[in-house]
Amino acid sequence: MRMQTRLSLAATGVIAIVAISIGSASVINHFNSAVNNIDAQLQSAINTVEASERDPITAVLEYTNYSEIPLAVTYVSADRSVAAISGNRNLITKAPSEQFLKLATTNAQNYGDAEDLRVKTLYIGDSEYLIFVSSLAPVLKDRSNEIRILILAVLIFVSIGVLILSMFIHSDISKLQRLIQSATDIAQGETDVPLPEPTGKSEVDELTVALDTMIGTLQKTVDAERDIQKSMQNFLGDASHELRTPLTVIKSYVELISPGNNLSPEQTDRAHTRVKSQIERMESLIGDLLLLAELGERKEHSKGMVNLSIALQQSVDDLHTLQPNRNIVSNIVPDTYIYASQHLVDQLLANTFSNIERHTPIDSPIEISLTQANHSVSMTIEDAGEGLPHDVYERGITHFQRFDPSRSRDTGGSGLGMSIMAAIVEENGGNIELFPSKFAGLGTRFIFPSAEFTP
Repeated sequence: MRMQTRLSLAATGVIAIVAISIGSASVINHFNSAVNNIDAQLQSAINTVEASERDPITAVLEYTNYSEIPLAVTYVSADRSVAAISGNRNLITKAPSEQFLKLATTNAQNYGDAEDLRVKTLYIGDSEYLIFVSSLAPVLKDRSNEIRILILAVLIFVSIGVLILSMFIHSDISKLQRLIQSATDIAQGETDVPLPEPTGKSEVDELTVALDTMIGTLQKTVDAERDIQKSMQNFLGDASHELRTPLTVIKSYVELISPGNNLSPEQTDRAHTRVKSQIERMESLIGDLLLLAELGERKEHSKGMVNLSIALQQSVDDLHTLQPNRNIVSNIVPDTYIYASQHLVDQLLANTFSNIERHTPIDSPIEISLTQANHSVSMTIEDAGEGLPHDVYERGITHFQRFDPSRSRDTGGSGLGMSIMAAIVEENGGNIELFPSKFAGLGTRFIFPSAEFTP
C-alpha cells in the first residue's frame, strides 16, 4: 500500500473517530437531557398529587385539566385491572408487573414494546397505583434526526480533512516519487540524474539535500576511482613497455657476448655496462612498484617522534656535498617534530632530493623552508627546474601517476617518485601541494600535523 493511501486512511480514521466521539457525546447528552426533563415533569405531577388534600384520583383529574404538560395517567387496581384517568387511554392497556410498579415509584422507567413510554408510579395504598405516562416518541425522533445529521457531518468532515491533507502532502509525495524515480535511474546506471529542488525545510526537502550530497560524494568517488583505474592502466602499459625495453636490450647484448662472436675486450666491457645499467633500471622500477604496493596495503608502520629539522638538514647537507655549485637557501626551524615513520620520512626526503638532483640544472638555485604554525608543520621546497604541466597543479597527485615518462627514461627513474611521495605523506597524516615556484620551476609543500596535536 502506497504511503499516500496509508496517510489518507489514517487521517480518515482519526477524523472519523474524533467526529463520531464528539457527535455521539452531544447526541447522548441531548437525549439524556430531554429524558431528564420528562422525568422532572412526571415527578412534578406526582408531587402535586401527593401534596393535594383531595383523594389521589381527584387530584390527578384537577392537575391534568389545568396542566400544560402532556401526561397520561392510568389507575391500577388491587386486582391489576387498569383504567385510564386522563390523556391517551391506549398508552397503558395492561397492568405492568408488581416488580416494575415498585421500581417505577423510585426511578422513572421506559415502558412499551418499543420502550417509547416514560413512566413513573405513585403508590396510593391497598396495592393500588397511579401510573404517570409521557411519550418518548418526540425525543426518539429528535435523536434519530441528530444521528443522521452526525453521519452527514462525519462524512463532510472526513472529506474536508482528506482534501486538506492531500493539499499539504501532495508536494512532498510528488518529491518522494521523483526521488524514487531518480534512485531507480541511478541504480540502472544513469550518471546525470537531476533531483527535485528543495522548496522548504520539510523532512522530504532535508532528504533531498542529503541524497544530493550523497550522490555528489559517490560521483566524486566514482570519478576518482575511474581516474585511478585509468592512471593505473596507463602506468601498467608504460611499465610493461619500460620493462620490455631493458629486457630486449639485455637479451640482445647477452646474445652478442655469447661464445663464438669474437668480440673485442672493449666491446665486451661496453656490453656488460649496458646490461648492468638496464638491470639497475629494472630494479628501480620494480622497487618503486613494491613500495607503492606496500603503502597501498595500509600496513602499520612503526611510528614515533621524528625530528624533521634534523632529517631535512641532513638531506640539505648531502645535496650540498653532491652538488657544491648549487645555490641552496634554507630556513629550517630547529627542533620541529612530527609523529611519523622515520623510515618513510627518510624515503620521502630521498625521493624529493633525488628528483632535484635528476631534473634540475646542477647550478640552479633551490629554496627550502621548514616552519610550524597553527598546529601544523610545513616543509616547502622550490626549485628552478622545468616544473610540471599546468593541469597537474590543478589536479594534484594520484596513485600510479607518471608525470613525465620520457624524462624518467633519460634519468633512469621509474617516473613514480611523486606518487610515492604523495602516498608517504598521506600515510603519515599529511597532504602535499604542488605549485609553480618563484624560480619558474616546481614548488612542493608538505604539510604534517604537529607532533603534540597528532591523535
